[in-house]
Amino acid sequence: MRVLKHYRLLRLVLVLFAVIAQCVALGDLWILLVSSTLVLLSWYFTEGPRSNVLPRWASLLAVVGALAITLFNSQLTLDNLIQVIGQFFVWLTVIKLYGEKSVQNDAQELILSIVLMTLAGLYATDLLFGILLVLWGGLAAWVFMLYQLYYGVETMRLERYAAVPKSYGVPWTRPVTGKSVCAAFRRTASALLFVGLVLSIVSFFFIPRGFTDDSRHLGKADGGVSRLELSPDRDITIRKEQVMVVQLVDSDGVVFQLPEPLRLRGSVLERYEGEGVWVAGSRIFAKKIKVDADTYIPLVKKKNHNHFTMHVALQRPSVNIYSLYEPVGIRADESVMVMYDRSLHTMTFNPISTFPKRYSVQVDLQRYISSESTKSQTGQYENEAVEELAVSILQENNITSDFVLHDDEATNTKVSQLFVDYLTSNAFQYSTDQSLLAPEEYAFMNNHEDPTEAFLLTMQSGHCEYFAASMVAMCDTVGLPARIVTGYLTDRWDKTTKQYIVLDSDAHAWVETEVANGLWRAFDPTPPSTGSPTAHQSLGWLEGLRLAWLRLDREWKLGVLNFDADTQHHLMDTFFPLWREKTSAGWEAATVMGAKVVNWFDIGSGGLVWIVLVASSVVGATIVIIVVVGRRKRVRKILMLHSTASVSTINNVEFYADVVRILSTEGHEKPTWQPAKTWIQSLQLSMEAESLLRTLTDTYYRVRFGGEQLGRSQRLSMSKTVSDFSSAMRKGVS
Repeated sequence: MRVLKHYRLLRLVLVLFAVIAQCVALGDLWILLVSSTLVLLSWYFTEGPRSNVLPRWASLLAVVGALAITLFNSQLTLDNLIQVIGQFFVWLTVIKLYGEKSVQNDAQELILSIVLMTLAGLYATDLLFGILLVLWGGLAAWVFMLYQLYYGVETMRLERYAAVPKSYGVPWTRPVTGKSVCAAFRRTASALLFVGLVLSIVSFFFIPRGFTDDSRHLGKADGGVSRLELSPDRDITIRKEQVMVVQLVDSDGVVFQLPEPLRLRGSVLERYEGEGVWVAGSRIFAKKIKVDADTYIPLVKKKNHNHFTMHVALQRPSVNIYSLYEPVGIRADESVMVMYDRSLHTMTFNPISTFPKRYSVQVDLQRYISSESTKSQTGQYENEAVEELAVSILQENNITSDFVLHDDEATNTKVSQLFVDYLTSNAFQYSTDQSLLAPEEYAFMNNHEDPTEAFLLTMQSGHCEYFAASMVAMCDTVGLPARIVTGYLTDRWDKTTKQYIVLDSDAHAWVETEVANGLWRAFDPTPPSTGSPTAHQSLGWLEGLRLAWLRLDREWKLGVLNFDADTQHHLMDTFFPLWREKTSAGWEAATVMGAKVVNWFDIGSGGLVWIVLVASSVVGATIVIIVVVGRRKRVRKILMLHSTASVSTINNVEFYADVVRILSTEGHEKPTWQPAKTWIQSLQLSMEAESLLRTLTDTYYRVRFGGEQLGRSQRLSMSKTVSDFSSAMRKGVS
């Protein structure tokens, strides 16, 4: 049967999809490689030229081994119970593939694939699993229908061999199907897929759900940086996970790219507490602002209209609101509370409010931050050795340490740049892994009372926090106000979406110094070496594909897994008024039409007579249809015709139903398993009856299987032959 030609291969592919999906949900690459390889090898092992199968004792032993491996590799707890069960079912499915090939075994394999997908769906959140689930669902609809057909074929063969005597020698049979069986099968499978798709879409929109405790957001919110501690125990983890995407739009609505890297300000640390610890200063200038959804709230009085807009789409929630330069207005995609520090021009979301997925910040085009100095005398860094170093750097460039601050912007800028040049020289090395330190170096850094002094004068190797803290320390010792700024630095520009891509690895710390009274300028003392955030970060095509996949994965989690009641209500508010208006209009039109019909029938006695005639005609036609359908059903039952046999075929072979009934009356019952021609050859009849029966049977075969159509005269001739056959049978009996 052609439609079953690829059934066994498709069944294996369906099981392989389920195994891969479960491994993706587990996030275990080792299990994925081993189990997938074993699934593919099972085809050669059981379907290959040797067609070997595992004996029952070997299968049971393999199940015990799989259970032991699962328990050994997993720490079974209540939280990971489903994952452990899923891992065990992966091995159980693989073992089942090496078992005996039968209808029952195939059913068990298909059931195991359903169990694997169900278990994985309980905890899987990856987009890849979602794609595999969709592919598996479409393939499953086809394979399950093929299995039903395969089950019917195998059942027919078994019943045939059970009914036929062993001495008869019936050969291996193949099912006989019509020409349109494949098309009918495809139509049925397509209809099933369409119904499944419609039901899935309806259930998606009408059944809200939430993936996390806070259904509006995924994962733990980034609490921001309010403390910096220099310690050899703190390594910087280089992760490539996407944090946000940023798009810059000018006042004319044109998207643009900056000539320099994008530097996003987050937190400002301005107080030194000793032993390498820097913290945020006093929040006396912070004020609480309510930001309404889709409405810009001004933060300061705009000095001019020369500003642009940052559109930020968060890939994970963050307490900090990141801004380029000095923000002048903010808008979010939902109502939130914002804490705005008027002195530092930094913003955070109120922790008790929700974190929006998107927000926009209007930014002043000036490159300076305008704010008064908030540094107190007690918060400044003091160290004689570091001061001597800073003074020596200035003296080498003909700058005395007693220059007047805040009065000379050029001098203050030059001092800041000299410290930057010193820290970015070849004497210093950028490193995020403090484990590369020798034991004596680690002990020196760990035991030193001032990690900044140890870094500047001895080690000269560390990450961006060491460089930023060292520059602020040198500025403090010579009286130049400076502070540490933490945020993100990137020049990873996506030409396709015209957005900046910000990753975890772009987290950075730099310095702002007060180059003039109330004007702060950014300086970056981190050397642009390999691995440093200040190094060039070109976006290759492979990295672009990976980031695009991460964006899709995040949208999957936010838009599909986190389709909650709030989102549902928003959709209902958007679309329900339109549908309500259309539904009301349709109902009103149907009501008016019904009233017209009632009024039209209300025409007195003539109308009543007309209604009675119509009803009588309907009843009579119904009786005729019942009689005709009953006759056709009897013919099908006697001749064992398929229920889809055409009307013309049934009309043309009705004569042979009378033949079978005549033979049955004379004690010759036709076995269900035996073809008509084989059956009549086994009958002991008179020569006249046998000749007539052979003629009738040949005509039946030409009509039933040859597609021949009998005319009216031919049907009358067959009816006469049936009558002659009945007379011949009675003569033979007498």
